[in-house]
Amino acid sequence: MSVSRKVLIINLEFPPVGGPGVQRVLKFVRYLPEEGWTPTVICGDKSVWHDSRDYTLLREIPRDVDVFRISFSTIKEFSVLVATVACYVLLPLWPFIAKKQQISEMMQKAFPS
Repeated sequence: MSVSRKVLIINLEFPPVGGPGVQRVLKFVRYLPEEGWTPTVICGDKSVWHDSRDYTLLREIPRDVDVFRISFSTIKEFSVLVATVACYVLLPLWPFIAKKQQISEMMQKAFPS
């Protein structure tokens, strides 16, 4: 039995919003499960959708992906959400990230190219 890793994807625009900014995120969400990742998406709801909509893109979202659509009155509110998630998710991991960086620096010193 393989263990699925989880990933939280936060992007203001997500289908049915169309356009080039949506494609990369949509493809990640579509193909990450094949690599053992379970994506969850947080995106804007109709309050932030622009005129470019492509409802055919909804077919590319796997059925088991959770998509949470949140209302934002401004881009600033969305930025606050992203910063809050970063604080709660990334800050607790900082000691591990820093330690990994220290190991990387030690390896570079030990084996210069």
